[in-house]
Amino acid sequence: MTEFTQWLHTKKLYHIDHEHLDGSDLPLTTKPTWSLTHVNADGSPSQGIGMLETSPDCHTARFVAEQLGTVTITISAAISPTAVASTTFEINVLPHPPATARSATLRISQHRNGPTH
Repeated sequence: MTEFTQWLHTKKLYHIDHEHLDGSDLPLTTKPTWSLTHVNADGSPSQGIGMLETSPDCHTARFVAEQLGTVTITISAAISPTAVASTTFEINVLPHPPATARSATLRISQHRNGPTH
């Protein structure tokens, strides 16, 4: 299963490609459906780690991380009257890493006279 890391209180965009194993496009006959299962950081079930907003065609979705934990997302779409394609991935919502000890600074240097581009 594919896993992604997303920092707490951030938004990330996820996009699906509907390709067959040989690289050809799968003909979707329905819009993909995105289903979520939320689990708190301590392993207990949760009502919501974050929020998912889908595009009108349901090929992209924005996940807004609101709490620490893991979200398992399953995407399914019919590719024929008798077949369904699906995939599952996880988003691990983690706290931001600590800031570096030293702040970033600008470095200034002197050069001969020339173009400023």
